[in-house]
Amino acid sequence: MKLKYSALLLVAVASAAQAQYATKRPLRLSPAGVSPSPNVIDVPPMTAKAAGDTVFNEDFANGFAGNNGFGAWTTAEADGNWWVYSTTGPNGAYSVPAEAITGGSAANGFMIFQADSGNSDFSGGAPTALPSFTDWTGALVSPVIDLSATPFVRLEFRHKQRWCCGEVPQLLQVSNDGGATWTTDYNVVSEAANDDNGPFTTSVNISNAISANPSQARFRFLFNGGDQGTSHYHWQVDDINIIEVFDFDMVVQSAKSHSFDLDLSATYDSLNYTVFPFAQLRPLPMNMTVLNNGSATQDVTANFTVTQGGNPVLDQDQNIIGFGAGTIQTVFADPDFTPPQVAGTYDISYSVETTNPDLVPGDNTGSSSFAVDAYQYGRDGGVTSAFEDGDGAGGPYELCNIFGSPNEADLYAVSVAIRSGTGTAGTVIRGSIRNVDADFSLIDNTEEYELTSADLNSATGTKFINLVFANPVTLDAAGAYMVCVEHFGGSTMRTGVNGTSDAQTSFIYFDPPGAQLEDWYFTTTTPMVRMNFDPAVGINEEAARELALRAVPTVFDEATTVRFQHAGGIASWSLIDVTGRVLRTMNMGNLGAGVQSIDIDGTDLAQGQYMVRVVSNGVAASVKLVKAAN
Repeated sequence: MKLKYSALLLVAVASAAQAQYATKRPLRLSPAGVSPSPNVIDVPPMTAKAAGDTVFNEDFANGFAGNNGFGAWTTAEADGNWWVYSTTGPNGAYSVPAEAITGGSAANGFMIFQADSGNSDFSGGAPTALPSFTDWTGALVSPVIDLSATPFVRLEFRHKQRWCCGEVPQLLQVSNDGGATWTTDYNVVSEAANDDNGPFTTSVNISNAISANPSQARFRFLFNGGDQGTSHYHWQVDDINIIEVFDFDMVVQSAKSHSFDLDLSATYDSLNYTVFPFAQLRPLPMNMTVLNNGSATQDVTANFTVTQGGNPVLDQDQNIIGFGAGTIQTVFADPDFTPPQVAGTYDISYSVETTNPDLVPGDNTGSSSFAVDAYQYGRDGGVTSAFEDGDGAGGPYELCNIFGSPNEADLYAVSVAIRSGTGTAGTVIRGSIRNVDADFSLIDNTEEYELTSADLNSATGTKFINLVFANPVTLDAAGAYMVCVEHFGGSTMRTGVNGTSDAQTSFIYFDPPGAQLEDWYFTTTTPMVRMNFDPAVGINEEAARELALRAVPTVFDEATTVRFQHAGGIASWSLIDVTGRVLRTMNMGNLGAGVQSIDIDGTDLAQGQYMVRVVSNGVAASVKLVKAAN
């Protein structure tokens, strides 16, 4: 049974890069509100405050009774009873008190959703996991707060969380009718790996959510496990403040050159790629998410600036008229920016300016970067600062990344970075490419490769080795492919990982610890497994010298001749452009020994660099050509 499309909710934990079950889910729906309550609730009146002042504070020193001056806290939804007051932290089969939230006012207590405890058996003393897990859904509900005198506010809180194994279950919900309905949802936790995270301080501008009736403001923390297929572990909340905002305060919340959504994207072209090859350059959806964190409507100019080697490549403004207080907009560069075929690092600066001076100017900018390379196509951070070792005991596994292929191109190798470890040298690995649209069906494997000590990286290593296909694999335009490195077991094997992957876009095939079966799991830590479009990769230099491959002339305007020393047997050649695209190919058949010639007609070739790749009796070599202007 393929787990890729099922909703099994077991703990899938890899030893270094935490993995979760690969589950394709529908679009997230807002959960139903709590049972209706009266629309008007008597609450203490609020007096006006100055910008930056706190109008509500809760440190949970009194537990559910509240320490805020407005009233007690309640719980809601089917499993609200798993929200408890605690001073010791989580406790269960998969969590321990050492994971308790720290700092702030944690010493006098905090609130925690004890999902792990609810799925554990304590009858034997130490908690053990139940045979099957329940996906809990419960909400911690604030008292009603009259914010009519201060309707422009942000809600700030500290929290710490962990969950497994579905979509992110933590939501902040806001009501403007005393909790009869929950009209606005805020995703306050980004997609993360299955490990202990935090504590974090999160700030959410709720002005727009309460604007219809700020006198009946209410909020709740919803652990939405039932809807998102999440059984455990915990969510801890403390030190909640509602703070009046300044009049003029724009915030760049995120800045990136990609824009991928698993449920909405038609292709994988907009994933977070760190390195683009010439063969797969395309328009990038550069964007910034901007919040009007002030109390006044603003006219805003959003700027995108791209530089390469200190030289400006793009400087573009986008104007937004009437940006409402408390609202959020994602602003895209228009038109999209297509990087040129120039190798190097491209730095992007994002900024917003307003007609009114920003009173909190330190959060008006953002930055990101990517690289362009002649042949490398990568999603990882480039440094082997962490690793994946399957089950931690040298067991077999396959580690993969999905890539979008907007352009037709020939793939020559899978590049992979390996960390050093006892027994790694001498391990045999190979690469593979799979068809994403055909249930990960295998297209081809590379030749097997035995690792040597010279191939291995330290924790700061950046070395990639190439696993070469016997014959190039032609990628279709608008295709989706998964490239993998496969380890056969028998020794400790550490594949480098670096970066964060969107769920359902990086995978591991292995037999994880526990009762799970060997199958595909998704991981949100990015494997250092890349595509390589270099036609010269894998050429045996010593054998290539035997071919004495040369072009006369190397720089030509109309024609050139490529000659090589042939030992006899089958010979073929290909003319390849700088993107790795094969322009011409010919099987020369079974030839006798001696010097062979290939005449290249360049009259229809554009000015630039090319490569002729010759395979002579199984030996490959290449020679570079330069087409001059006619």
